[in-house]
Amino acid sequence: MKEKGKIMDCWAILNDQMVDSSNAKQHLRRCQDTPRPNLPLPTSRIQVSYRGKILSRVHIKTLYKDFTSSDLALYWAKKTRMNPEADKFIDWQSLGRAKQTIPAGLDRWLIKHCSGHCGTAYKLKQRRQLTHSRCPLCEAPVENIWHLLRCSDQWATTTWNEQLLSLEAWLKKASYTHTSIRILILKGLKHWRFTETDYPPRQPTQPDLIYQCTLEQFDIGWFNFLLGRIAKHWALAQDAHYKSLGKRRTGQSWAKGLILVELWTINWNIWEHRNTRKHTEDTPEAQATLDDLQEQVRQEFRIGPAGMLPQDQHLLSSPTTVFRHYRTIPQLQSWILKIQLAREYASRTLAEQALQQQQTNQQNSAASRKFLFDFLRHGHATVSPTFGRPLNPNGTLLTYDDDDVDSSVFSTRHTPIELSSADSVDVNSTPQPKL
Repeated sequence: MKEKGKIMDCWAILNDQMVDSSNAKQHLRRCQDTPRPNLPLPTSRIQVSYRGKILSRVHIKTLYKDFTSSDLALYWAKKTRMNPEADKFIDWQSLGRAKQTIPAGLDRWLIKHCSGHCGTAYKLKQRRQLTHSRCPLCEAPVENIWHLLRCSDQWATTTWNEQLLSLEAWLKKASYTHTSIRILILKGLKHWRFTETDYPPRQPTQPDLIYQCTLEQFDIGWFNFLLGRIAKHWALAQDAHYKSLGKRRTGQSWAKGLILVELWTINWNIWEHRNTRKHTEDTPEAQATLDDLQEQVRQEFRIGPAGMLPQDQHLLSSPTTVFRHYRTIPQLQSWILKIQLAREYASRTLAEQALQQQQTNQQNSAASRKFLFDFLRHGHATVSPTFGRPLNPNGTLLTYDDDDVDSSVFSTRHTPIELSSADSVDVNSTPQPKL
């Protein structure tokens, strides 16, 4: 409302112009179905239009999620063999709560494990750290995250059965799980592991809420259940069971405990068992590695100490001694590395000695040419007391004992020999032997 005697600011003027709201609303009704162009604002360089609206503020996370949600859903559905529409059935809230309580190291491993990027043979081959993708326990051609949880090795199966017994005890005693839920979970996991197919939903005699759990979990997959991607209706059914028992527990806390205490623990224990077996000598892969190392040891003995320095030749004393003291894979690898380093050191030392000898010969040759040049040019030359004297490998002059040779010949106090022109020598003539 205008007041006399007062000057209105810009906002008051704009407010006064918009008093007639009826015209503005009528204009909006006429134009709301008309496509609006992305008109630039006076103070901005670019304009972003999203779903027919000009954005005054760009929220990158929201745009990224909306742009990539369909592609990501298809990617993970293909990677985890899940129905593309089944991600809406997953209890992401319980999964997130469980993930917030685990240590940082376990969290990193869990991300790699659930995404299929942990150090299985298949991934190590992709990273060029292995030449094959075979399972170290059962020699299956491909060891990935799927095979890791369903390995047919005897001890791997024993570990799986032990973990399933632990899960059954938790469901039965620790969490007061509904009997039908407990039976369906155990049947679903066993059926998935030993038949390589998901447990099909069947119309049970249980309530419809529990039957809905099996339908949703079938779309998600029991492999994803084992990784913690459980259906939402599991928590709802268990929450209803708690209320019927008069307990203060909730279905959300039950779902969090199921994921954190049992399902992820099963994955970790299976992974630990696989690594423990892989790095011992009782697996086919480890035995093959041990046989290969022993053959390398025999090959080193067939080559012999040739090319090794005397101080290192004791390493090749006897094959029996080596196999008695070096039995495990790391020990044999250490012995083979010692032999390789000894041969490399000997080769490098001999090369350095040869180079020093070559340099010594070049120095003597240069001194000989200088002597001959001085004699031919000036008619006389000075012979160095050390001319032609042999050198040690380190470049110093070779010394002699007095009992071996007259030391005055190589003495530094020896008077240089002077040759005059009267003692001229024809360098082209061949010296005649004295009779």
